[in-house]
Amino acid sequence: MNYVEEVEQLIASVKDETGSKRSEAIKKAIRIADTHQDVRLGLKARIEGIFDGLNVDEMMVAFSWVWSQLDQHPELEEEVDIWKLLFRYKSAPHYACKYPTLTREKIYRIMDDVIKRFRKYGYGEKPLYRQRCRIAMSMKDKEMARDYYQLWKTSTEDGNLEDCRACVTRFEAHYHLWLGELDQALELAKPIFQKELQCRGIDESFYSPFLLPLLQAGRLEEAKRLHQKGFKKVFDEEWVADGGYHLQFLVLTDQMNRATRLFKKLIGTAFKAPREPWEEWYFFLGGRLYLKKLLQLGRKKIKIDTTTPLPVRGDARNFYRIDELAECFYHELKMFADQMDARNRNDWYNKKIEENESLLEKISLVRGK
Repeated sequence: MNYVEEVEQLIASVKDETGSKRSEAIKKAIRIADTHQDVRLGLKARIEGIFDGLNVDEMMVAFSWVWSQLDQHPELEEEVDIWKLLFRYKSAPHYACKYPTLTREKIYRIMDDVIKRFRKYGYGEKPLYRQRCRIAMSMKDKEMARDYYQLWKTSTEDGNLEDCRACVTRFEAHYHLWLGELDQALELAKPIFQKELQCRGIDESFYSPFLLPLLQAGRLEEAKRLHQKGFKKVFDEEWVADGGYHLQFLVLTDQMNRATRLFKKLIGTAFKAPREPWEEWYFFLGGRLYLKKLLQLGRKKIKIDTTTPLPVRGDARNFYRIDELAECFYHELKMFADQMDARNRNDWYNKKIEENESLLEKISLVRGK
C-alpha cells in the first residue's frame, strides 16, 4: 500500500466515527500527507478534520493552512467544496472565543478573514452578523450583541450560508436567555422542546442553560421536565459543561444522591488531558456548589474512584477531603474567570462565581422527585 492509499483508507475507516478514534486517524492522515509534501492530500485530510476530528486549537491551525495553500495554489479551489468550507469557517471566531489565551485582536483578525473570504467568493454577509453577535455574547458585551442581532434580523443580504432553521432558532432562544428574557427564550425554544424543529446538531445539551433561570424564576416543574429530558444523555456521554448545569439543579432541588452519582462520573473527565477549560468551567461551577452543600451537611470526606490524577491528594482508599476539593474547584473557577474577564474587559465571569456562591442561600431547596 502506498502513502496515498494509506491516507485514503484512514479517512474512509472513520467516516462514521466520532471522538478519539476519528481524531487519531485524521491527525495521522495529516502527518503522512505532510511527510510526503502532498498538498492535495493535506487539504483533504485537514478539511475532514475541520468538520470533525480536530479540537478548536487544531481546527484553527488547519484553517490557516488550508486558506494559505488555496491562496498559493488557486487551481486547487476546483477540488475543494468552498461553500462547505465557508459554512464551517464562519463559526471559527466564535469557537476561538472560548480560549482565554486568544486575544481580542486575534479573534477579530480571524473574523476579518472570514469576511474577506465571504466577499472573495461572492457570498452575502447576513450570516456573519449573527456570528459577530455570537462573538459579542462570548465576550459578554450586551450592547454589541444587541447591535449585531438587529443587523442580522434586518439584513436583506444573501443568507445562503446561514444555518438551518432549527439551529438558528436554537441561537435565538439562547440569545434571549443570555439577556435574561426567559419568557421570550422559552417561546422560541418551544418548537425544539416539542421536536417540531430538529437537527442532528441539536441534542440534549440545548436544555441545560434553561435549568437555573427556571429555578430562579420559581418554575420548578418546567425545570424538572428539562432536567429529566437531558440528564441521561449528559450522564452517559459524560458531557462536562452540561453536567455542571445539572449539578446546580440537583443540589438546589435537594437531590444529593443523584448529584453525587453525576459528580463522581464527571470529575475524572473534567481533569483529564487534554483540558477543555471553557467546558470544564461550568462543571466546576456545579461541582463547587455540590461540595459546598456537602460541607453544609457536615460531610468531611468523599470517596472518588478515578484513574485521572486529581489536583488534591486522596488517601489509600481514595477518600478525599471535601474542603480541599471545594478550594481546588474555586481556584479553577477563579483562574479561568480572571483570564476571560481580562481578555473580555469586563467582570462577567467573576460575577458568575459570586452568584454561584450565593445560590444555596438565595434559592429555597425543594425536594425533587
